[in-house]
Amino acid sequence: MPEIKYDGIHMAGNSSETWSSKPVILGDTPPIVSERGLAGVSMPAYTVIGKDATTGKLIPATKAASDAVEPIGITTNAVDTTVAGAQGWVPYWAAGKFNYDALNFDASFATEADKKAAFEGTGVQIFLDKPRYD
Repeated sequence: MPEIKYDGIHMAGNSSETWSSKPVILGDTPPIVSERGLAGVSMPAYTVIGKDATTGKLIPATKAASDAVEPIGITTNAVDTTVAGAQGWVPYWAAGKFNYDALNFDASFATEADKKAAFEGTGVQIFLDKPRYD
């Protein structure tokens, strides 16, 4: 990540900032769909999510053969379920084109090919790719 250093600048105060220039959305902004519920797990922004078959709540999608959770979307912001009363609406993208390098996948999506193919065959209108520039 690039870092801006303000050291040596003669100003009233100084600090430094960092940011990521990695794009998440690759194309037109997708619509946001809200779904209620979580499985009691906290997730960072841009997590590939699915529905728990038992509870119907949102959890990170998995590719594991024994207990796979099919992807249905990508969280738009971080979800913190450790806060009392945090269960509720979880906004997620259910359509669009995204940079798979900028998304958070479960470890079962081990390879680049696994990540790129995560939504294939699901019926969800999410397409994953990489930017064509650095």
